[in-house]
Amino acid sequence: YEFAQATASKRPLYKASAINSQPGILFDGVDDLLVCASAFLTGETGTVIIVFRLTAVPDAYQTILASSDEAADTRYVELRARGNTANPHIMMEQRNADTADTLDADTTVDVDTDYALVFHGSGSAITAMLNDTAQTIAADAGANTGDWWDDATAKDNVTIGAVKRTTETRHMTGYVADVIVYSAVQGTAELADLDDYVFSQYGLSIGSYVETEVSVVGWSQEY
Repeated sequence: YEFAQATASKRPLYKASAINSQPGILFDGVDDLLVCASAFLTGETGTVIIVFRLTAVPDAYQTILASSDEAADTRYVELRARGNTANPHIMMEQRNADTADTLDADTTVDVDTDYALVFHGSGSAITAMLNDTAQTIAADAGANTGDWWDDATAKDNVTIGAVKRTTETRHMTGYVADVIVYSAVQGTAELADLDDYVFSQYGLSIGSYVETEVSVVGWSQEY
């Protein structure tokens, strides 16, 4: 799947050295975003891993990955690198023309700090990790019922760095170095491989697992 940006002024910058001397994409927090004109993220379970660093923490939501209906503001799944000042944590929000399920973690995301976030959707609950720390998930609205990509219908796109619904909003300010998406929850062995990869590439950990060897290079997506 291809992510693109037709408007030159909205194109994030490719940086050869972003996080731990590895390449990444820098979003300006104003109007930058990458768009895939296909809602290819599907399924009722899965795992998402994203490596990022924020370069500013304004009092505004910063979306890192989303899939949305462009004809309405009521159907979407949104992963946030950081919420607002009152909720400065990684967040996930899902809505399907009903009450939004707004799920809020508990570790403060700071400026100029490298992070590896993990969201797991089991079909019955959402769990999360941030830099090897299990997150306590609170439902700021709705409930934690495990709703995942298929639980929001009529979606048109997948975006990185912002949300694209009837308008483009909730722009991220900072670097995205890696996005890894699986259509099933990853078990201990798979997560051990991924932990090795994230540590070898970025010096970060996604969890404490048995050490194994893995070799993966570049922007990643498996589906």
